[in-house]
Amino acid sequence: MKFNIRKENEITIIEPEGDMDYKQLDEFSFIVGHTILDGNTKVILNFINVKYFNSAGIRMLINNGKLMNSASLKKSVGKFWLG
Repeated sequence: MKFNIRKENEITIIEPEGDMDYKQLDEFSFIVGHTILDGNTKVILNFINVKYFNSAGIRMLINNGKLMNSASLKKSVGKFWLG
């Protein structure tokens, strides 16, 4: 799986490509988690190029959302929401 990470102004955009299954989730979760812990206040996860996304991927999103929300209490970072 390939991960494109770029910054536009103050927004970090993470774009995975391919299938999001158990094999790629650890690496993706690591990338997203460190992006949040590094103090990035605005993060967009763009899944337009992801062909397959299983329930473990959804769990990873929820867990990183909790991380973002707990970090926001400590550092004035943005809130995580799915919409």
